[in-house]
Amino acid sequence: RLEAIEGHDAAAMKLLADPEEDGDRAVVELLVNGALEDVPPVRSARYVVFGEEGAQTALDCLERSRRAYEELLPPRPSTLVAHVYLFPHKADFREFAGFVHEEVESDDAEGFSRAGQAFMAVHAGAPLQGEALGALVHEAFHLYVHAQAHGLPVWLDEGLAEYFGAVRRGQDGELTFGHTSDARHAEFRKLLRFMKPLPVADFVKLDEKGFHAERRL
Repeated sequence: RLEAIEGHDAAAMKLLADPEEDGDRAVVELLVNGALEDVPPVRSARYVVFGEEGAQTALDCLERSRRAYEELLPPRPSTLVAHVYLFPHKADFREFAGFVHEEVESDDAEGFSRAGQAFMAVHAGAPLQGEALGALVHEAFHLYVHAQAHGLPVWLDEGLAEYFGAVRRGQDGELTFGHTSDARHAEFRKLLRFMKPLPVADFVKLDEKGFHAERRL
């Protein structure tokens, strides 16, 4: 459990003491292992997945979605290996987000990524499906774009991540994309009703900070 680390580990305390400092991946893994009880990861050439449940399924989904990313944005030489952390309990996921100073946008948020440190965290158990699977594929796309240095504008990066995150997994394990849920459509309708649209000319100029700060169409 994460709370067992707080106050006892010097590296974790250093991370907690400085909200501007992300810390290195070794510290991140230290925090994660407190929640995942040192579960051995599953690995491929491009991903290391930690999780009490669903890690092998997650790795398979990551590799399958990676092939779809590569069809859209051809891969460039990279030795970067992304670390993926699956939290079976929402409370642990949210607490970990707090430890690394990640502001999850809402109680419904299921994942986040840190491209600079090549890791992502997702609230996901077994079976891996629905919003958890969508968050996994969405955040993995962000890591892919960063690792490949494609330099997409933030609105396109987020838009494509939304497309890939609207994913369904068939019984044979194959993934198909672009299946926006009824709940997501309802969220878009609510935004259009109650939030002021941003002119396209201004929208396409937003940087990442401005994009997430606006939170409007």
